[in-house]
Amino acid sequence: AANQLALGGPVGTLSALGAAGPGVRQALAARLGLAPAPAWHSRRDAIVGLGAALGIAIGAIGKLARDVALLMQPEIAEVAEPVIPGRGGSSVMSHKRNPTGCQVAMSAAIRAPGLVASLLAGLPQELERGLGGWQAEPPLIADLFALAHGAAQAMRVVVDGLEVDTTAIEAHAATAPGIEDRAAAAAAAAGFVDEALALHDAAVAGRRGAR
Repeated sequence: AANQLALGGPVGTLSALGAAGPGVRQALAARLGLAPAPAWHSRRDAIVGLGAALGIAIGAIGKLARDVALLMQPEIAEVAEPVIPGRGGSSVMSHKRNPTGCQVAMSAAIRAPGLVASLLAGLPQELERGLGGWQAEPPLIADLFALAHGAAQAMRVVVDGLEVDTTAIEAHAATAPGIEDRAAAAAAAAGFVDEALALHDAAVAGRRGAR
């Protein structure tokens, strides 16, 4: 949706080019390396599709944030966000670490659906370019990009420095109800955690090496 052919005339019908219109559009699209689609301003689906994709991305990041925040609860305490000076501490409980990075991503995930819904509401426009519908799209798309960027940045910091308490995970697996062989369950959990941590460390090292 970022790069689209904009050739169609005032209403997107190629009327000024007459019968040569489709051929001209095809040739221009080929020269620019773009799809020979109708003019973007006479159809809203690509813009709405972009917004929906951003909404899905924000929601996926929010899911990660929700999982981390739940696992940070004192009664679980299997993971913790990294220690960052001036962020996440408690003025009352010095030992407490708040999920501030997760908070950014989760608040973005709460806001995004309403923005995407507003884009969807503008699809049935009069003559595909009715008054008020498409004019509402730019700030909505801008907000979605800002939310996606903020959520991704916040969770990148969280994931890069995530602290995992393998002892707590193994203990919870060993005492979970409905498990007959608790020793095997704890061993399996430990192996899974070790594998996940190895993948995480490799990903972090790869990103740092690419900088």
